[in-house]
Amino acid sequence: MPIYAQSSTLRSLLIPLVDIDQTTVANEDVLQYNSTTGKFENQPLSNLGLTLITGAANVGTGETLFRDLTASTLNFKSIIAGAGLTIVDNGDDITLTAAASAATGENIGTGTGVFSSKVDDDIQLRSLKVSDDSINLVVSLSTSTNEIEFENTAEINTASNLGTGEGVATTKVGEDLQFKSIVGGDNISISSDADEITITGSQSGDTGFSYQFEAAFDGSGNLQSVSGLPTGWTSSIAGNKVTITHTVGRMPNNISYWGLDSALGYQLRFPNAGFQATIPANNITTQFILDINSSVAGADASSTAKVNVIF
Repeated sequence: MPIYAQSSTLRSLLIPLVDIDQTTVANEDVLQYNSTTGKFENQPLSNLGLTLITGAANVGTGETLFRDLTASTLNFKSIIAGAGLTIVDNGDDITLTAAASAATGENIGTGTGVFSSKVDDDIQLRSLKVSDDSINLVVSLSTSTNEIEFENTAEINTASNLGTGEGVATTKVGEDLQFKSIVGGDNISISSDADEITITGSQSGDTGFSYQFEAAFDGSGNLQSVSGLPTGWTSSIAGNKVTITHTVGRMPNNISYWGLDSALGYQLRFPNAGFQATIPANNITTQFILDINSSVAGADASSTAKVNVIF
């Protein structure tokens, strides 16, 4: 405690008398009683483990609390609660409480949601990933890392027809490559499997549709008989006309004769206006009629001719 008196007063008026050793008195020191000498002696604060406070300092990089020292008063800033914050003085400590509501998240719109859930104070968002079977899509951060980029590496395709044949490709509408379908015409059938389209003709080629038989003539050159007909064929003779009934199922395309001449050999002849080849209107796929003699067939009398029929 401070002593407000002169040393002579302390020595003479106090009971018991207080003796002060003035030889060690210095500024900013304190008096301390020495029981051995019976005197109050001057002692520096440092001998007592004390320090004279002349100011205060702020440490760290945060907002400062100490403002200044005015005379013997240390001045500190007060703490004021801002928006969403409350301050409670508990006597020995101060409690700062954040009044903000607990945050959450939600997905808006009709697309696939990015927000997944909130676990405690952790807002969890789904990551963006390219599908395992996608080969033309890349998802990456932009160079500024502020944006997510979707890049389609697929080519913009079109289609064209090669060669001089009938084209199959037609056009491209949006992302749709459009091709003509294949339709089977007469006697053509179309079939397909996973990898191939098969085009099949329902009629055989002309090979196998060419037939030959023999006509014989008497001494006057008239038709006498026919022989060597294909299996299943039949004939009926009336004068120089022979009606042939066949099993081919098609009408003939061409008829010709190779007539045997004893001097010249086989001679090529054809039915003519006088000796025609005809087809009955009601049996066009099963019959034809030949009006034939040795002269029209290019053969000698009493000779033969080869009759050639092509379907």
